[in-house]
Amino acid sequence: MPTVLDMAGCPHPAPRILPSWGVSEEYPSMLAGYSLLPLCRGEAAFVPRQYAYTESFSYWKNVQPHHWCFTVRDNNYRYTYYPLDGGEQLFDLKSDSDEIKNLAYNQTYEYEKVKQNLKNVLIEKLILQDSPKNQLNRLFYHEHP
Repeated sequence: MPTVLDMAGCPHPAPRILPSWGVSEEYPSMLAGYSLLPLCRGEAAFVPRQYAYTESFSYWKNVQPHHWCFTVRDNNYRYTYYPLDGGEQLFDLKSDSDEIKNLAYNQTYEYEKVKQNLKNVLIEKLILQDSPKNQLNRLFYHEHP
């Protein structure tokens, strides 16, 4: 949405803050994401985050946690965790872009270090997404990093 608004020359909507809250901090834009227009123009693009986070709960009728997954990725690797002993996945996106070879159980130091780092990022994300501030913010706009 921010890209489309920039292409159309439209301003981004201002954040909504209820006056009764007495909140003094600045709130980010109500739109999730950032404009990709500078990237399309070949300009130096702003890189807003080091990691991307996703979660999947499979089929909408499925409420079994062992079918859920939580994923974090950076430019080089994707790490996915499946709860209740569902396993883990780690893929080297530079050498295995089709994500065929799961490295999560590879015992080499390099992959163990990468897996632990991404797992720590994932745990932190899961903990922080339930913070009181984030719960309040979700009432009005999408979460930004």
